[in-house]
Amino acid sequence: MDCENLTQVRDYCDRRGYSTDYYILVDFSIPSGKKRFFIYDLQRGKRVMSSYCMHGNGKGNTAAQPKFSNNPGSGCTSLGRYVMIGKGGMKFKNCVRLRGLDKSNYLAEARGILIHSAGKVTRFSGEKEYIPLGTECRGCFTVSRSCVEKVMQIYKESSKRRPILIYAKYK
Repeated sequence: MDCENLTQVRDYCDRRGYSTDYYILVDFSIPSGKKRFFIYDLQRGKRVMSSYCMHGNGKGNTAAQPKFSNNPGSGCTSLGRYVMIGKGGMKFKNCVRLRGLDKSNYLAEARGILIHSAGKVTRFSGEKEYIPLGTECRGCFTVSRSCVEKVMQIYKESSKRRPILIYAKYK
């Protein structure tokens, strides 16, 4: 994403009441064996971190072909806009809880969708085109441990101000 696009994202966030400090983009059209979870610093106009990111393992998903759903129990990731709403979950201590803002993901909070880490992603070195699917991701954004630490840090910094916008897209 170039600086001009980040300026447009920052302006959009400002108009809609979202944080103008950070923005997260998850591009599921990029294979999971390449980094596709991007954290941007909107004030400096640059990417500050990228991570591998698994997609959900349900409803016919394969490592190579993600399927998306907002249905409870689907095990699928949902596309659209999200905001961070809290830290920690029932299963994961180091995670950030999400709320979906669109028709495509409005059940995210009820489904327990998180940004959390998994050893499989943390240890992945990009030697394969895809991260093999497993039970680690039932629709959540499953990233590396260092990425979760960065997400938790920016959530803590901005939670007193405006919510951070996350956008998950496919093509």
